[in-house]
Amino acid sequence: DHRKSQDTVCELVESVSRLKQQASSTESASNALQQQLQQLQSTIERRLNEDSGPSRMSADSEARVREMWDKVAELHARMLEVEGGLDFARESAPAPICEASAISAVSE
Repeated sequence: DHRKSQDTVCELVESVSRLKQQASSTESASNALQQQLQQLQSTIERRLNEDSGPSRMSADSEARVREMWDKVAELHARMLEVEGGLDFARESAPAPICEASAISAVSE
C-alpha cells in the first residue's frame, strides 16, 4: 500500500514536471507571437502614416493581424489549462512527500 502511494506520488511529480515544461514552452511561443504581432502592428501603423491614401489596413493585413490574435488567444487558453493542471497536481500531492519521492525515484 505504501509502495502504491509512493508510485502514485511519483507519477504526480512526473506529471507536474511535464506540465511545467509545457507551460514554459507555451509561454515562450505566446511571447514570440505577441512580439510578432506588435511588430506587424507597428509596421502597419508606420505604413499607414507614410501613405497619403486612405488610412485603412489592407484586407490581407487585417487577416494577418486577426490570425495572430487568434493564435495568441489559443495559446493563452492552453496556458490556463496547463496552469489548472499544475494547480490540481500541487493540491493532490503534499510537497514533502513529492520531494522525497522525486529524490528516491531519481536515485533508483
